[in-house]
Amino acid sequence: MEDLHNLNNAIEGELQQAAQDIRSQHLRDLVHTPDRAALCLQFEDLTVDCTRQPITLKILEKLVMLAKAKSLPDLLDDLFAGKAINLSEGKPVTHCALRSPEYQSGEDYKKRSSFVDILRQKFGQHPFIGDIRGRGLFIGIEFVADREQKTPFDPSNGINRRVKAATFDAGLLCYPLGGTIDGKKGDLLLLAPPLIMEAGHIEEITHKLEIGFEKVFDSIEP
Repeated sequence: MEDLHNLNNAIEGELQQAAQDIRSQHLRDLVHTPDRAALCLQFEDLTVDCTRQPITLKILEKLVMLAKAKSLPDLLDDLFAGKAINLSEGKPVTHCALRSPEYQSGEDYKKRSSFVDILRQKFGQHPFIGDIRGRGLFIGIEFVADREQKTPFDPSNGINRRVKAATFDAGLLCYPLGGTIDGKKGDLLLLAPPLIMEAGHIEEITHKLEIGFEKVFDSIEP
């Protein structure tokens, strides 16, 4: 452990000195150094171009050494495996944990992945809803004056704003979008709940949407 600590200190000291030295060099001079092309890195189909950064190949090599000395590769393996690497909360990184086979075989995942289907089942025949589309937890609900013809509401009705206000009063925060057809006509309500949402929240969201829809549309004749 002491040897590792000493190695970290040695590399950090070298990097601090390199940072001092490179401050005296202008980037226009650095970009013409012979080894500059080695700072254009390829990761499968992703290219990372560091040639226009105040860095040298030697500094990059020292940074990689420091990362390895601090066990960064092991931490990355744990991160992508969905292990708890958040030391303050004892939790995994959410977007990695959600990809784990264990999570995706659970009931919470199955219900959340069918969020759009649950909304279609509940509101698919609503006279003023023309379409419910999306994927995962990113859903759009389109409002129309005529469901069969998909005729949009007149923009002066401000339907998307009124629905947003009504659902907000019910305790649900949504995102209203207007002019989704031609810049003027078209009303859409965007739902984007957080990834930490649990299966039980879907019923709550659906109920509060229903309250908001009733408040806005009950006074409108289909």
